[in-house]
Formats: sequence, C-alpha cells, structure tokens
Amino acid sequence: MQSVRPITLLRHGATEAAAGMCVGQLDTPLSRSGRIAVIATGQRWPEPFPQRLFCSDLQRARQTAALLIGNRNFEPVTDPRLREINLGAWQGRQWDDIHRSEPEQLARWGEDWLTYAPPGGETAMQLYRRVADWYDELQLADRPATVVVAHAGSLAALACHLQQRSPQHLFDYNFEHCAPLQLYQPGKGE
Repeated sequence: MQSVRPITLLRHGATEAAAGMCVGQLDTPLSRSGRIAVIATGQRWPEPFPQRLFCSDLQRARQTAALLIGNRNFEPVTDPRLREINLGAWQGRQWDDIHRSEPEQLARWGEDWLTYAPPGGETAMQLYRRVADWYDELQLADRPATVVVAHAGSLAALACHLQQRSPQHLFDYNFEHCAPLQLYQPGKGE
C-alpha cells in the first residue's frame, strides 16, 4: 500500500530589489511589506505546523523561513541547491538595460532557456537537476509533512520533479510571494 505525504512549496516574501531588476541569486533581503506578508502567512497556517522546513540559503528565503516558523521550536535546514536560477552577469542589472546592451544573448536565452545560460549563469536544465538531486538525496517522500521555502524558479523545478513533468514545463507554474502550494509526494507503503 502506498501513502502520500504533503509537501508545501512557498516562495519567499517580497524583497527590496528594485522593480525591473534581474535578481537571480542576488542576495536581497525581504522588504517591510514582504516581512508583514510572511508573518500573516505564518499566523494563518493551519495547525499542526509541519516540523520539517527546508529553505534556500539566500537571505530572502532564510528570513521568510524564520518569520514563518515564528516561536515554533525548530530550525529550518538551509541548502544552496534550493537557490534561484543563477543569471550570472545579468544579476543586479535592469532587464531594460540587458535588452538594450545584449539583445542577441537575451533573445537566444528566451528561445532556448532550457539549455542556454546567461553569461556566467546556469541553464534551466541545470537548475532543474540540482533541485531534483536535492529532493532525491533527502528522500523527502518517506518523511512527514514538509515545507520548502525557496524561489519561483527552484520551486517550479521541484514541482515539475514531484509531478514527474519535463523541465520544459517550468513556466507552467507561477509562484506568487507567500502563497503556499501543497503537493503530494508518493511514499513507501506503511
């Protein structure tokens, strides 16, 4: 008999990054409104709160995890494999600037984002593989209910992996800030 275990995917709260900025793995903190939204999400969370929470090591995810846990008595487990996609030399720049200064590279990335990387960055396939490797290594399917706090890209990769969908479906997912998505993962028979 197989059981299913819940896993909740949560994108970090809003950050202080400027509108229109290419963020990627830039280590930006939560904004004031982002912190308020995370606290409200934690207060609305149905009890019992899962006792396992994993998060990216970037500060926006770590801050979200800490605020979400609140005064619950456990610590999140951080892992760099849950980081957002690495957009390399584009990180910290305005998308409009990238469009003006590197239109060919941006167009190529837009046409082949699965296997083409921005200068000094990673491909979406590399993102998918590192997140899938993280999940498979931890064997979370055999664990109790779990929360993963990360980024739009890494959560989309995890959702594809959990639902056994091709990485080509990464853009099928739209993770809003502080909007939990609960999926179910197959577990071993009990």
